Amino acid sequence: IISGKNAQQNEALVKKYMDKNDLFMHTDMPGAATSIIKNPDGGVVPPITLNEAAIYEICHSRAWESKVVSSIYWVHAD
Repeated sequence: IISGKNAQQNEALVKKYMDKNDLFMHTDMPGAATSIIKNPDGGVVPPITLNEAAIYEICHSRAWESKVVSSIYWVHAD
């Protein structure tokens, strides 16, 4: 899993490192990190990986600091 720290890094990660089998993860809070779950073999990503990435995502968002409930979503790169 790779993640950006700001909007510029988030955009660069998507353009430079995201491949067709990867998953894109983000929260609905503005200013949150974008995470890319690398999946080079295109297999099923284990639920524990999705859960851990979602926890990382929420902990590195404004929602965590503000103690606000926020949703995390993921989509396939393609």
